[in-house]
Amino acid sequence: MVEKEIIEQYLRLGLEKGHCLSSLKKALVNQGADGDLVEEVADSLRPDRDEVELNMPSYKQKSNFLNAVGERFNKHPYLYVLLIFFILSAFLVRPVLWNFNSSVVGGNDWGGDHCQALWNIWWVPYSLFTLHKGFYYTDYLFYPIGASLTYHWLSIANTMIFLPFRLFFGVETIFNLIVFCSFFLSAFSMFLLVYYLTKNRSAAFIAGMIYGFCPWRYIHFMHINLLSMQYMPLATLFILKIYEKPNKRDAVFGAIFLFLNALSCWYYMQFFFMFFGIYVVFFAVKLRKNKEKLVTVGYMTGF
Repeated sequence: MVEKEIIEQYLRLGLEKGHCLSSLKKALVNQGADGDLVEEVADSLRPDRDEVELNMPSYKQKSNFLNAVGERFNKHPYLYVLLIFFILSAFLVRPVLWNFNSSVVGGNDWGGDHCQALWNIWWVPYSLFTLHKGFYYTDYLFYPIGASLTYHWLSIANTMIFLPFRLFFGVETIFNLIVFCSFFLSAFSMFLLVYYLTKNRSAAFIAGMIYGFCPWRYIHFMHINLLSMQYMPLATLFILKIYEKPNKRDAVFGAIFLFLNALSCWYYMQFFFMFFGIYVVFFAVKLRKNKEKLVTVGYMTGF
């Protein structure tokens, strides 16, 4: 009886630690225990073993957990990818997370283009809602002659999109939000484009990482216009969708992203319209007999 109690105690302790019952039995037999007695005690513990395994994070349960995560990712891949890019962007701007209202991403020397970017964010809503005049000319600079801002990097799209936040936050916060959002939105927009082209999530994720977090962007923290790269992949995506299946909805979204790209950065407007112009010519020649697709292109280009 003493030997049976020892075997039972050994098996129970091993099961509680997550060991396999068969390996425990083999270990007892190797130590000289009676094999029949070990089997008898093991059979009596089977209900307890099942209960222990149900209450412990066994390898099977871990596998089931990973499978469940995989199934959720398959159902909502875009959401999880966006969340990953969001977390990476938060890590990137972590130095100012706790001083979002008083610090700016990229340094606190308050010199150079940081000050210019903050002035741009302040000037656009001030000229519209306080001075009630256009923002492409100001006499607040080079007074009394003033200066034209036609070719200045006002980044109108960013300023107007984040305009509601100006009711509650200062220009430093708006600047940080624009920088922060530009990283994960740029990465996610490229993910959407590459996934549409390849149907490969790994390739799309890598493309998004390269596009949204490339080192070139780190030296332009102060240039919110140059950081606003999220609209070009989206405009390209809808152009390609129109080619596959013409419809007015995609044409409207494509035109919106083209417009936002132009108002975010003059440079990107010129770069993208080089591609877009060539593509429209290709569209017109290749689909000259398809009036439906040509009409859709017309909606998008404004012709």
